[in-house]
Amino acid sequence: MLVKRVLFYALCLAAALSMCFSGTGCFTKTGTVTGLVLDATNGLPVSGVSVSCDDASTTTGSNGRFTLVVEIGQQTLRFTKTGYFSYSLTVFVKEDATTEIETPAMIAPTVGTGQVRIVLSWGAEPRDLDSHLWTPSDYHVYYGDEGAADASPWAWLDVDDVTSYGPETITITSVQSGTYYYSVHNYSGEHPLSQSGAKVEVYNHSGLVRTFYVPASGTGDWWNIFSMNGGAITTINAIADDSSRLMDRTMPPKAGQ
Repeated sequence: MLVKRVLFYALCLAAALSMCFSGTGCFTKTGTVTGLVLDATNGLPVSGVSVSCDDASTTTGSNGRFTLVVEIGQQTLRFTKTGYFSYSLTVFVKEDATTEIETPAMIAPTVGTGQVRIVLSWGAEPRDLDSHLWTPSDYHVYYGDEGAADASPWAWLDVDDVTSYGPETITITSVQSGTYYYSVHNYSGEHPLSQSGAKVEVYNHSGLVRTFYVPASGTGDWWNIFSMNGGAITTINAIADDSSRLMDRTMPPKAGQ
């Protein structure tokens, strides 16, 4: 009987030690992740967003910020809130260190059937990237003409960010027949587009449908990204000297720029 008890306790100890040293038990190594969540249509902080990673979770405060302790290594954070599309991003967590996510998480409010939302975000440089949308009627929606949400062209520049990161968002409130073109312009021009870390996410009523990352090579101040016809998206994704859709070459300057 004594031998059996000793054997039983030895097996229990071995199992416990195995969990510890495998990183799933008492010796799990952790780090801290902090960041900011913004509304993609107005650039304002969003409170009450659930931020989760495996078994760890928290919610953003009134300032849109969060702090979460997770296991070290590459982790995927998930952001959810009623009325918004779910969002995720990957972060590398270091042991016993605080990792600040440089680019805020841009969560987009949901849209209805027949609507499309295009969200641009980027890094610290360049300071100012601009979204440009040409509708099937060649109406040009951008900072110089924000369009209209409840009338023609049925497309609207929700927010124009000029101080790094974004968001810069255009919403098509009623997709019309014909072809749309979407491009991004390096307005401030003090840093190459290829090094901007820019990302464009396209949503329809069902959620995220496409994600585009700026090419790592190419010269020029225009990133021509996609065309869309009837909801079907055709990839362009190239950096060029200009946009072939730019009819008026004299875009107005921004105030204070």
